[in-house]
Parts: sequence; structure tokens; C-alpha cells
Amino acid sequence: MRNIYKKAASLLLVTMILLSMVVTGAVAEAAAPTEVKSCEKSGFYTTVLNFEFSDTTWLDAVNGVTVNGTAFTGQTISSFSNDTGIWCVGNATGAYDSYKALQLAIENDASFPLTVEVTAAGYNKLTMEVAKTTVSYNDVYTATVKISETEPTTPPTEPTKEPTPVEDTDPPTSFTVESNFGYDFVFTFTDAEDWLNAVTGVTVNGEAWSKGSSSYSVWNNTCYYVNGSSGRLMIGEDFKTNPATCIITAKGYKPLTLTLDKSNHKVTIGAVEETTYKAYVAKAENGSVSLSASEGIKKGETVTVTVTPDVDYELDTLTVKTESKEVETKKVSETSYTFAMPAANVTVTAKFKASALKVVDIDKVTLTEDTFGNDWHINFSEPSDYVENVTGFKVNGISWEEKSYNISSGGAYRKYADDNYIQIAQKSYSASENEVPVRSGDVITISAKGYEDLNLKFVVDTSGKASLVADDGEGDPYELHVKIEGSFEAAIVGQKDYDGVSGASTGGSTSNNNSNVTVYGALVEKDKEPTDDDWQKLDNDSEIDLNGSKCKVSIVPDVESGTPEDADSGMSGVYMPISSDLTLSGTPKDAGKYLVSVSIEDKQGRKATSNTLPFMIYTGEETLAEQIKIENLKQYANGLYAWDIMEPWAIKNFGSNVDGEEESVRVPADLEVWFGSHESGTYGYLGYDLAWDEVEAGNIPQTLYIPAGCNLTLTNMEILSSVRIVVEDGGKLTLDDSVVQGIIDVQGGGTFSMNYSAYSGEFKTGASVCGQIRLADGAILENAAIYSHANYLANGDLTDRTTSEPVVVTNGNVAVKGQVFIEGDDAGNEIGQTALQVNGTLTLADGATLVAYGGGGMTYFAGGTAIDLNGTITGNGKLVAIGGAPLFGDGGTAISGSGTISTSETFLQGGTAFTSRDAKPGKALNGDITLTSQSRHVKDGTLEETGTDDPLKALYWNTGIELIPPLDTFTTEQHTDAVTDTTVWKFDENTHWNPCDDVTCSVHVNEAAHTFVWVNDEAESDISTRSIEARTKHEECTVCGYTRNENTPITPDPVVTPEPSAKPTAEPTTAPTTEPSVTPEPTTEPTTEPTATPAPTTEPTTTPAPTAAPSAAATVTPVPNNNNGSNTPKTGSDYIAVIFSISLLTVSGAAIAALVLLSKKRGKHVAK
Repeated sequence: MRNIYKKAASLLLVTMILLSMVVTGAVAEAAAPTEVKSCEKSGFYTTVLNFEFSDTTWLDAVNGVTVNGTAFTGQTISSFSNDTGIWCVGNATGAYDSYKALQLAIENDASFPLTVEVTAAGYNKLTMEVAKTTVSYNDVYTATVKISETEPTTPPTEPTKEPTPVEDTDPPTSFTVESNFGYDFVFTFTDAEDWLNAVTGVTVNGEAWSKGSSSYSVWNNTCYYVNGSSGRLMIGEDFKTNPATCIITAKGYKPLTLTLDKSNHKVTIGAVEETTYKAYVAKAENGSVSLSASEGIKKGETVTVTVTPDVDYELDTLTVKTESKEVETKKVSETSYTFAMPAANVTVTAKFKASALKVVDIDKVTLTEDTFGNDWHINFSEPSDYVENVTGFKVNGISWEEKSYNISSGGAYRKYADDNYIQIAQKSYSASENEVPVRSGDVITISAKGYEDLNLKFVVDTSGKASLVADDGEGDPYELHVKIEGSFEAAIVGQKDYDGVSGASTGGSTSNNNSNVTVYGALVEKDKEPTDDDWQKLDNDSEIDLNGSKCKVSIVPDVESGTPEDADSGMSGVYMPISSDLTLSGTPKDAGKYLVSVSIEDKQGRKATSNTLPFMIYTGEETLAEQIKIENLKQYANGLYAWDIMEPWAIKNFGSNVDGEEESVRVPADLEVWFGSHESGTYGYLGYDLAWDEVEAGNIPQTLYIPAGCNLTLTNMEILSSVRIVVEDGGKLTLDDSVVQGIIDVQGGGTFSMNYSAYSGEFKTGASVCGQIRLADGAILENAAIYSHANYLANGDLTDRTTSEPVVVTNGNVAVKGQVFIEGDDAGNEIGQTALQVNGTLTLADGATLVAYGGGGMTYFAGGTAIDLNGTITGNGKLVAIGGAPLFGDGGTAISGSGTISTSETFLQGGTAFTSRDAKPGKALNGDITLTSQSRHVKDGTLEETGTDDPLKALYWNTGIELIPPLDTFTTEQHTDAVTDTTVWKFDENTHWNPCDDVTCSVHVNEAAHTFVWVNDEAESDISTRSIEARTKHEECTVCGYTRNENTPITPDPVVTPEPSAKPTAEPTTAPTTEPSVTPEPTTEPTTEPTATPAPTTEPTTTPAPTAAPSAAATVTPVPNNNNGSNTPKTGSDYIAVIFSISLLTVSGAAIAALVLLSKKRGKHVAK
């Protein structure tokens, strides 16, 4: 039996030794970092690369670095040294603060990319690739981890433990201190060479300083340097908390504790007495707040704030404030924030808001001023209760205070909830810089309960008109720009005293008679274009200081327009910075078109050249009425006439051949074609450039009539905005390779065509409309390819126009014949231009096709609407409307407004949007519009990832290049207003109905009024246990389940629930399981799951419906990775170690149990 014990004991011992060896071998090294947080360059005489990692513990364990296979030496790197091939772990200075980094000193001309291998005790080897690129003349370095090995690189070594020195000698305390050119601490000790040579380390605020190899090693950093022979000790001052506690240790000496104050470089013996502070949490609604520490907190210590919103809420604002100022917070995650404790107690305040936020349409926001011009009113037409819910108002990120009285200065606002507007001051009667009223370019942010923050940009234009627009996020760059705005009045050959100048020097003055041109400048960020707020007049009050002697004006012939290269205008230009005016002087000589520009240079040497403005010289003898006579025309064989070519090629004055009218010309009825030239792109000019405000106001001075019987084609002509073209009853106008800058009125019986040859029956390109085509009752639009350049083609000399108004407007009954295509222009300073506005009835003739495109949205503007409907579009033709394609803004809408569409075939497509800047796709239909076309395609746009192709790209028309849109892509399908499931109900407070299967169907099928019965709220089993006064009831529709009058008390006279007054249109699939007096419940589950937020108009598909919509699905909150902030997964070896440990315990327990059992058996045997 004794042998059994020995064998068992031996077996147990061997098992434990083997298992312990296996477990020990299974422990793997820790994983090295998988990502480099940042890579930045520093160093004065050599290139020092600073690699920032999230895992600073790993940084402390780094013990070796090789670069491109060459081992670097580990030693302190000095910013003023030119040593290379060395590495260290030290502090690097970032944009806002310093951080611990792996630093490499490399050759200035090192070749990239670099392969860097880093080993660390107890960690896997890390291999990263370092690349270098140059952006805007700046070198940018990026580091990418390529390999993080899973096998050990070097065996972990136990750190050598230094013997604890015997500290029994007092350190020296006699010293003087000075700074090194305003930085760091330079100590000079008396008779302390032995102590200095024994110094082993320096810590500041608990952080160990690195020992430098020379005095140059110490320069506003975390290094120290000792020179015993000179009695000097230098300590860097790169510590955050000032004053700081510094401890100097020396072998054989007691530590020397000092207080360092870098504000005055004073040093005292002894540690800093630190003050601690408290953090309080204000009571929060709809959520809670907790802190990592609330008292005993030292200045500079990091406090973590954890916010926990209630269900369906999220954090709105988080503020940390002392009594006097707000403390900056940093976001770590959606629920975690940190802040550095200031030298004062703080209060942490969190506000929570509902997660589902509504968006305010900026088009519903207007700006008006009060009667006396003292205040601005920000008005909201929708939603009607918005101002009542406003909780905050910020300007440029600074909160303004809400007042209950009239505002007299900036920094405050007042809500008028009843009238739904916010009042702010237009002027300030305060001298405080914190009470400046809102200014042009300021960004207003309005917060309201239940709504997303509304960001508006306050803009005042050159005329002083103020408006609110969407914030475009543009800043204030710093590159010199110059532009000239205005116009030069056309001159006549030999004209005297054009812009009479009293002094020709750049500092003189002018009597500006004919020119109206102003020079504007902007000093902006490089590589960015100035916004409207950046430009300023370059006059005596300008902030841009110009060198007047370097400013010059250039006048050159416009050769491309036909002016000879050697033509002499006879004019010289003068720009005087004292007045910002650009004028011309001299005597006009050669007729033609000239281009004028200005070049400027400031006293810093920045140079810029402006855009050009045209300057025209005419003979001055012609009027249109005189020149368009039959004797000046060419007659064709068919008896009709041509003006070939219009002479002169530019006619500003009309004269008149229309009785009773001035500046009005009616063309001959037999005039068939009017040529401005025979070369595409070379135009004849008619009229002059009229300010667009005047055009919009209807103040158009000149009229060109196309009379009955005249079928006129304008070729290579540009009709400027001073001219209104009127197509009379029986007349027809066709635009061919021409531009109309103004208004075309087509009267009843008149016909308009464009970019179409009636002779060949084919479409052409080249003609565009920059104004507007208006068709009156009875007018005809026939075979026209119409596209607009309103926002991107100058109106003669003027560039004052930006519009989203429709290209074509129809009023009354207008007919479309043949094929008509219309496209709005890309956005100027608004959304893309609307293609067509229908006011009345637009009838598509048999077989006719009408295609309309909203204008594209440039940069951050939205795509335009294709058709604005205020009436009816009908007929046996095909209608196509496609919302404008944006760049970064919202997609355009196909058709908006109100009315009916009943064409034979209809294709409607909303524009695509992309994910940047919270853009929204366009809608196919937007408004109160009824669509009855049976053959149709109706789809809203989709949201696509930024950078991907527009899925609707194939639908768009490349105007000017493609003759017509891609008609074969506009395919439709047959649709009916059928209902296949009569158990699906929609309802409002009065009626219920079955919706069509087709989502574009607007018909209410089986619509009827509700049939209500009273239903007790208590279950039958509860009635006997509650008094009748405590019971309630409600009314419920027996068909759709709609309820009203909830929680109505039951009177002492019990109310018996009556039978339904009408039989439901659809029976329940199974009988109710309770008596009618109890709220009916369906006996089967609804066929569809409830959505997260059930829409009030949708009910479950079983009947009768539940009395309450299903609650929103619970939000699942992801569990954070609790791995000490690391995302590195556990290696397999960690789990193997655990498994072997459990196995060891199991085997050991089994062995012990066996011994106990043997012992018991042996005991029993002895007992026998």
C-alpha cells in the first residue's frame, strides 16, 4: 500500500510540473500598435520624425529601431544637433500641446518611403512604412503599420534593478538661477561638483526628464544637463502645470525638492503646495451625467464626463463652467467627454434633446426690418410653433442671451411666439465689443426643441439689402484678388471729353462722366475664391495698402470679336486708389471692341490682374429703324428677304417705325432670316445691357415686333436685355445660334421655336436664352431645344444677374407641338434654375413630347425644379420632368406646386443627392398634384455615396453638345389604381380608405366616414373589482379601428356598447377572443412588423385594428470594448493559458480526491 502512495504522489508532482511548463510557454507577447496616430516633422538642423501612438505603455518598452535595415542608436535627440541615425522616446510639440512620441533623426535628403522596424520588450515587432508627399509647398509625412508580428522578436528581459543608494548626505542648497534667453532654468551651485557628478535623475511634476549630452540638449523641452566642473545644472521648462515640483536625485544624497516657476524663472526649495477643486453636476432632464472624480481634483488633471441619455434622447449640449468662464471639453465618444480641471470649482451641465429631429425649410424663413429700421425680424412661415420651441440663439458660435423686452444692442434676442418671429437689433447703442449687432457674413445658429439646429448666414449686398441664406461655410482667405465691376459706356469715334480727368496721377481725382466701373480687392486665403463678404472697394479707406505707382490699366483689341489686332482705341485708362474708380480718357479712334483690365500690386509685393470688361467704339450714326429697311435687305428667289449681314454689327439705338411708340421696331413681314454674322460664336449685337433689376421690373425701353405672317430666324445674334421681343398673332420666331438676354413675349396665335431647322427637320445647337420666354393664352411652343445660360453668360457688359426664375412661363391655354426640350441653368447664388412654370393649362398635341430639366446645383446649392405647376398639363403626348443634378447640395424636384397631370405618358424623376453635407434627394412630385397618367414612371431620387457616379447620369442632356435629350431612356410602365388588399386602411379624423397598390396613386378607394361605437377600456375580468366611477371608455371605428374620446369616465348609469352601425368592409380572419364591451384585439399577429416610429396614417393589416399603434422598437446600445482602450483582440495563446490553468486545477483536484479515497479505504481495512 505504501508503494501506491508513492506512485500517486509522484504522478501528481509530474503532472503539475508538466502542466505548469506548458502554461508558462503558452503566454504570448502583447500586441504592438496597429495604427500610427500622427507623423510630424521637427528639428532645426536635421529632420526629426515624431511618431505618435495611442499606446504610451508600448512606447516606454521600445528597445530598438532599424530604418531601411540600418540599426539606429538610442540616445537623446537635440533640436539643435545635426546628428542622425539616432532614436529616442521623448516629448514632441503638436499644434495645441505636446505628446509622447517615438523620435527618429534622419538625413535631410533621405529617400522615401522608409521601412522602419521597432522592437519593444514584451511586445511583437512592429514594421511601418513612412511616406512623404508635398502639398502646397509643404512636406506631409504619413506612417502606415504594415506588419505587427505575432511571434516574439526578442525575449522579454527583466529590468536590471539598481541597488538602492544610501541617501544620508544633504544635497547642496546654495545656488543661483537664471534663464537661457528667456527659457529653461540654469542653476549655478557653489562647491557642489561631487553632488552634481552624482546626479542620477530629474523629475518634474512626477515626469522623468531625459538627460542631455550637452547644453544644447536643453531648450524648452523635457531634458536636463549636468556640468559638474562648472557647477551648472540646466533643466528644461516644458511642463504644463506651473509652478511645478522638481525632484533631483543623486547617488549618496538625499533628494533635492524644488519649486520651479517658469513665469519668472524663480526657484524655491520645497514642493509646490497643490490646491484641489470640486466638480458639481447640474440636474439634467431626459438623461443623466456622471464624473470620474468630483472632489480632490488638482489643476490640470483630466476629468471624464459620462452622459447617459434616456431612451429616444441624445445629448444636445455639454458645458463645463467656472463662475467666470467656460472650460473646453473634448469628445471621446458619443457618451464620453473629458476636460482639464482649471484652478477653480466647475459645474457640469448637460442638456438632452429628442433624437428624432425635424428640419426647418430655409425657404420658409424671411428677414424683415421694423418700421423704424432699428430691428431685424427673423420670420418663420412654417412651422407655426417654431419660435415657441426655440431654446438657443448663437452668432458665430457665441450664445446670445434671451430677453423679455425690446432689444437695443447685439448679444441678445427676443422671441415673439404668437407672431412666430425672433427680434434682434439692427443697430447697437452700446459701446461693448460683446454687444455688436449681427453683421454681413455672420452665421446664426438657432436651436429649438424637436428640431435640428438651423444655420443661417446673414448677408448684406452692395445695395444694402439684407437677407438670410444657407451657410456656405466659406472662410476669409489671404491671397490678393482684384475685380472690376460696372460698365464703360460705348463711345463714338471722335467723341470729345470722354471721362474728363482733372489729374492723371494715381493719387488724383476724376470727373467720371461716362465710365461706371469700381475696383474691388480681397486679401483671402490662398487657393480659395473670395466670397461676397471678402470684397472691398480699393479706395483711400481700404484695408489693402496699395502701391499706386504699380497699378496699371490695359486696353487691348478683342481680336476674337473681329477687331483688328493693330486697332487703336485712342484711349488710356486711369485707376486712382483714392477713389476706387477706373476711368478712361482720350479721343476714341478706331471702331471696334476692346477689353479693359487692371493690374494691381500692394506694398507687400502681392500682384493680381482683374477680369476684363468690354469697351465698344461705334461710328454713332445708326438706328435700327433706319437700317432694317427693304433696300438694305437681300431678296431670295422665293420672294422673301434676308438681312445678310446686319450693318453695323452693333446697333444700340432703335428709333421707331411703329406709330405712337418710341424705340420700337416692327420687322418687315417678308424678312425670313437675320444674320449677325456667318461665323458661329461671332455675334451681331442689338440693344444694350440693361440692369437686370430693371428687366425684372418691366422697365424695358426697346421693343422688337415679329408681325403676323413673318416667319423669322435670328442667326448669330445677341439680343441684349434692353430689348423685348414680341411675337404677334400669326408670327413665328426661331432662334438659331443666337443669344437672347432679355424677355421674349409670345402673344396668342404666335409661335416660338429654337435650335431647330424647319428645312431639314433636325435639331441644332448654339442658341440659348439668358432671360425668359413668356407664352400668353393661345401661344404655341413648337420644336424647340431651349437651354439657359442666365447665371453664367454676361448680359452685355453686366454680370449683375443670378436667378432661379423659370426659363419658360406659360399663362392660360398654351399648346406644345412636336418636340420641346427645356433645361434651366446651373445655380448662380441660389438653387438651380427652374425650367418651366405652368400657370393655366398646357396641352401636348397628339404625339408631342415635352422634356424639362431643373438646373444643376453648383457646389453646395440644390438642384433646380423641372416644372413649377399651377394648373394642368394634359394631352395625348409624353411629359418628362427630371430634377436638377446637384454637386453637393439637395437633388432637384421633378414637378412641384399644385394641379393635375393627365398626359398619355408621364416620366417623373427626382434628382440624386450625395452623402456629404446632409444633402437630400429630390422628389418626383412635391405638392398637391394629382397624376392620372396610366403609363408612367414616378420615382424620387436616391442618396448615393459622395465620389460615386450619379445613377441618373444617363438621363441628363448635355446641352450645347447633344442635339436632344436621351429620349430612349425615358421608359414608362402601365399602372392602375387597383387595390388588392381591402384590409389595409388609412384614415384621418373624419374618414378612412384603402390605398392604391401603386405608391404614386393619389386615389382614395372605398373612402367612407367612420362608424363609431363606445368601448369599455377595462377587461371583463376587471370590471367587477373596480367601482363604476373609476372605469373609462372610448369611441372606436368598427371598420378601421380609429379611436377618439379616450379615457372618458363611465357615468353611474352604465353605458352598454351598441352594435356596430355598419358592417366592416373586411371581416377579421378569426373571431375576437373577448366580448364586444372590451377593446377588441386581433387574434392573429399583424402581417408586418411595426416600424421604429409608426406613421399615424398606417394601421396593421388585420381588422379590427388595435386601439394604439405599436411602440417604437427599443434602441440597442452597443457594449463598448473594455480592453483598456485598445481594440486589439485577445490572442489565442491567452485562452490556451486559461484552459491549461483550469486543466491543472482539475487534474490536481482529481489526484487529491484519489488519495483521500485510498486513505479512507486503507482506514477501513485497518479497522477490520
